[in-house]
Amino acid sequence: MTYQFKVVEKKWGRISDYISITSSATLGFPTVFYEIHKISMYKYVVLYYDNVQKALGIQFVNDGVKKNIIKIAHSKKYGGQISLKNFLKVSDLDPSTYKGRYEYKEIEDENIG
Repeated sequence: MTYQFKVVEKKWGRISDYISITSSATLGFPTVFYEIHKISMYKYVVLYYDNVQKALGIQFVNDGVKKNIIKIAHSKKYGGQISLKNFLKVSDLDPSTYKGRYEYKEIEDENIG
């Protein structure tokens, strides 16, 4: 029996597609999410919150003139992140209660665009 072995390229690392919230009130876009959704193309996010369902909506934008924008901190090594500190404080939400990894779903909302 003849084998045709090929070198397995080392591409280890996290491969999960999720977003995360830290206890220090940061919303993280890990590398896989960052690359899949091409977050490097965007400068800001606009957050939307449904208080009844406790759901957070995120719109990625480049328009710095738009109201209520939050700047994305980009990292070549770790993806991107934004600060949720003010949002959580205004919404009276404790970051330690919501820290963790979250699956997401993309939705179209005619009120957002």
